[in-house]
Amino acid sequence: MVSSSPSATSSPSGSGIYESKLYGYTLTLPAGWLAGQQALLPWDGVAPVGHADLDVDQFVGPNGTNAWAFSAPTSDTLQEYVLAGEAAAARDHPCPATPATTDAITIDGKDAQLTGMYCPETGAGPLVLNAYTIHAGTGFIFGFQDPSQDSTAEPADGGAFADFVNAIRFK
Repeated sequence: MVSSSPSATSSPSGSGIYESKLYGYTLTLPAGWLAGQQALLPWDGVAPVGHADLDVDQFVGPNGTNAWAFSAPTSDTLQEYVLAGEAAAARDHPCPATPATTDAITIDGKDAQLTGMYCPETGAGPLVLNAYTIHAGTGFIFGFQDPSQDSTAEPADGGAFADFVNAIRFK
């Protein structure tokens, strides 16, 4: 069980506890992960979102990767939430409308979906992974990007993001 902390901390060894002030989750930072900026503004559930925007919690991962998190209230099912999220990513970024991969996972015991794609879909862009879940009427999106565009890093990237997602706990 993850204990909560009143403020975000980080360390290269992954020993810190990050507490999202706006989005109601904690994260035990895995080895190689550092906390970046806390979201300063709540996401409205509609506006386009980028990994460096003021409405996302930001993280720096191993080997130059990065991750982010944001959430908003939703009445969608998980499937509807994933479809809406992927459609928004295709609308707002050079991502395909349909992810290359979709896998059922769990986040803190909640059903979740993991999607993967290259943006743009030609494979020449960065690998983007998104993990979607719904907890207590709030839809969460946890994203990951490897800007290196090195397809040989994909197994390590998937493992790094799995460590990240597996360390998330909801309040």
